[in-house]
Amino acid sequence: MGEWSQKVGAAGESLVQEFLQLIGWGSAQRGVTLPCARPEKHQISNAERGTHGIDFLFTYKSPLMDEVLQNVLASVKFTSKPYPRNPTSKFKEHFMDITATLECFRNSERRRETMSNRTSIRDVHDSGILFWLSNARGSYDDMISRLQTCHLPDDNAFGLVHVVDTQQIAFVYDSVIFAQRRFPNATLEFYYHDTGKNMNPLTNAKSGPILPVEYIKSPVLAFRVEPLGLPQATLMLYLNDSFGEDALRRMIGLARSLSGSWASYIYVCFPDYNALAHSNSVQAVKAGFEDKKITDRAQVLSFRPTVLNLQD
Repeated sequence: MGEWSQKVGAAGESLVQEFLQLIGWGSAQRGVTLPCARPEKHQISNAERGTHGIDFLFTYKSPLMDEVLQNVLASVKFTSKPYPRNPTSKFKEHFMDITATLECFRNSERRRETMSNRTSIRDVHDSGILFWLSNARGSYDDMISRLQTCHLPDDNAFGLVHVVDTQQIAFVYDSVIFAQRRFPNATLEFYYHDTGKNMNPLTNAKSGPILPVEYIKSPVLAFRVEPLGLPQATLMLYLNDSFGEDALRRMIGLARSLSGSWASYIYVCFPDYNALAHSNSVQAVKAGFEDKKITDRAQVLSFRPTVLNLQD
């Protein structure tokens, strides 16, 4: 049983490592160990804790906030079984483990090392990601929604923790892969929204190869695509929700605010769009916009195409 658990855990870490490569986090350190600064507070099974393990540690300069260094600690929990029907108890266990690690990381030598030789940094943010993944069939369901009534301790002052389930990691993964396959020789970058905190014109990048940690749970992803040798840039927008007229209307509105004059083409992508079933709805939504420069450039696609929705 223990050996099988190790195999499952190793598979989960390999999967997450591939995912991190895909979102520009390929330089993340793997298997980091740091001493526990609160052995009694963080004890396990009535025994004092000696160390904390960090599955992945990634440090980068934030594109969303000027002069901010981001440290992200990732914990991978991978199971071959379906998510529990009531995941609250197991989730609290996983959550307390990563918050304890963040607490000890805050004053660790490892954190000081991440800050060394860094220039133009005025602040450092620490956050965590809990990848709670299931390899069981049917586990693409939204586990996060089952945690809406979960009450967590309110004394966690050591950083924000993002929870990523199988559905969300599949959304991000499928979005990137779809863009890569549609534009195999293009420069593909994540598009960065204006936050009001990234206003320095010397360092303010509108897009880049790194997915900011703030976007890793987002139901909407935006990409800037520049095909090799061609002057036309493309905006790709993805929504992790079913196709519908209201959803499309919101996405075209978002495309209008993001694309400006730089996007020659706009693709709005849903997981289940079907041209045969939905094309009339697309035309109805487009007809409601006065700005035809946007609607003429916009095309709707499925980022999980099947033989039934390949008409585009």
